[in-house]
Amino acid sequence: MVRILLNEGVEALVKWVDDFVFFRFPKSSNEGLISYSYEADLVWNIADELGWPWARSKFIPFDTVFPYIGFWWDIEAKFMSLPQAKKEKYLTKLVPWEAGAKMTKSEAESVIGTLNHVCLVVPDGQSHMPTLYRFRASFKENDPAFIRHTISSTLAEDLAWWKHKLSLDLLGIPIITLAEPLNVSLMVDASTSWGLGLVLDGKWLAWELVQGWKSDGRDIGWAEMVVIELGLRTLIAKGLKDCHIIIRSDNQGVVGALLAGYSRNAQQNAILCHIVFLMQESGIWLSTVWISTKDNLADNPS
Repeated sequence: MVRILLNEGVEALVKWVDDFVFFRFPKSSNEGLISYSYEADLVWNIADELGWPWARSKFIPFDTVFPYIGFWWDIEAKFMSLPQAKKEKYLTKLVPWEAGAKMTKSEAESVIGTLNHVCLVVPDGQSHMPTLYRFRASFKENDPAFIRHTISSTLAEDLAWWKHKLSLDLLGIPIITLAEPLNVSLMVDASTSWGLGLVLDGKWLAWELVQGWKSDGRDIGWAEMVVIELGLRTLIAKGLKDCHIIIRSDNQGVVGALLAGYSRNAQQNAILCHIVFLMQESGIWLSTVWISTKDNLADNPS
């Protein structure tokens, strides 16, 4: 289908299942007039000739702003946002989700699917999903559909965060191309024997962990995530902003959590929430890369 359309004169298109977006590019004449190589009639003529059951009522005229896969896309502003109607719909779905309320497995799966979709325009939302995943996991696979589990206060807090987001007048994200990383060397490490350390462009910083830190779910993974946050705060303190930085860690779990945007460990995930907030506030995009312990310069100060 796509090949046919491109072969017949459509300049460019993107497709997801049965959702199509057609593009055309303006051309200037010597008189300064703008023209295009094809009109919407071309698409409809092809569809009619081949018997494609497309509904004309769902067609939207060519514009710089258009809906696609459930979002509004603004080409001129380079911005992607959640439509108002969907914000209201999703917010209504979350209304019953309060601490102490009881929900079914299917209701949990529905909310998870909805919010994972919204995470495409709210990337920091990923770090507010693990409590929902744990709630869904609390059901047994063979539980009857009518079984309900109680919403914890922790889950309710994350859902309150989501309700706030869905109440915003504009919920979206700029469409940007990730810049090349700056030539900055940043390595981080943590150890249970002493504490946290980082090496930034040959200079080191270290923090000793206080007695009793390893409790209430805090472990070495938590410490490795904390030193990532400290590394980011160090970059911000140096005046860096709106840039791309590679940070190297020898903890694969932390590298994976930063890539996924969340951690299933509650304490580690709480720190990840701080990191994502600081990234958005500063405009610093962190890319985490695994490095072997023997090559990690931060191993000594930690």
